[in-house]
Amino acid sequence: MRNRAGVGASSIILIVVVLCLAVLGALMLMSARADQKLTDKTQASVEAYYAADRAAQGRIAQIHELLRAKEAVALEGVTVSGAEISFSIPIDENRALSVALETGNADARCRITRYQVVGTGEWNNQDNNLNLY
Repeated sequence: MRNRAGVGASSIILIVVVLCLAVLGALMLMSARADQKLTDKTQASVEAYYAADRAAQGRIAQIHELLRAKEAVALEGVTVSGAEISFSIPIDENRALSVALETGNADARCRITRYQVVGTGEWNNQDNNLNLY
């Protein structure tokens, strides 16, 4: 006798293969959408940072020109404390670019002593309590 698979068995195998391909396709589509959302969020964050960076560099140039002209540094948002000049440029609702300059050179140059992103939002851990013990 011949042992032969009928049309029914090959149809079931074909249906299983098509279903597996459909599920894999759906999973790949969901992954691609998640990657696109993350990419968009990262792009917005980077654009906001570089906009703040551009504004900070402009503010540093203004301060340098005032120091070169031997004028008092009196710009909005700029704090002068002895030989240190500091200011902060908001990046978004939770971050700011904090800049500090040190003056005191005879040639009216200033040295950047701090140029960092700092958190400005309030951290609230009420919903994420970790029970370690």
